[in-house]
Amino acid sequence: MNKIKQKTYLNIAIFSSVVIAIFYVGNFYLVEAVKGLSLEIINKKQKIERLNKQSDQINSIRTGYEYIQKETNKVSDLIVNYPDIIDFIIEIESVAEKNGVDLNVSVSNKDGGSLGDNLSFVGYSVKAAGDFDNVMHFLVYLENLKYLNKIENIRMYYSSESKNDPVDLYKADSSEIVLNANLKVYIKNKDLK
Repeated sequence: MNKIKQKTYLNIAIFSSVVIAIFYVGNFYLVEAVKGLSLEIINKKQKIERLNKQSDQINSIRTGYEYIQKETNKVSDLIVNYPDIIDFIIEIESVAEKNGVDLNVSVSNKDGGSLGDNLSFVGYSVKAAGDFDNVMHFLVYLENLKYLNKIENIRMYYSSESKNDPVDLYKADSSEIVLNANLKVYIKNKDLK
């Protein structure tokens, strides 16, 4: 019976060794497969994170572009269309009349100047006369025009005095004030929309 017992133990040992070997080899391949899949998952996760960052950057660029486009449209709306320049002058004259200011507007630079392919300007000489408050209201209007402009060479003097004498604010209500200024109005060239 010892021989049978020994054979049985030997068979059990061989069987156990074979099962352990199969389990080890199968487990090794299984572990390697899981490792490979884990690395693939990690790589895909990193790739997704990079794509999300790129998507965020694209969204940021898109938002910036939309903001710039909106601001560009606002600036474009501030520039007078060439055919509307007459309406612009009529508007200034209307405001001068509402403020009780005598206004004389003349073109000081007929050709204006080019500021590139899409933008130019026309220079005007503006002379406004009236009492101090009305002239100041008109000047504030000029400074806050809805159109893009530049006011240069502002001079204020009393109509009864020399053009070179500055206005004394303490006696501003005593006589008529004259405002001389040069005004540049920016104009869209014909191909700018």
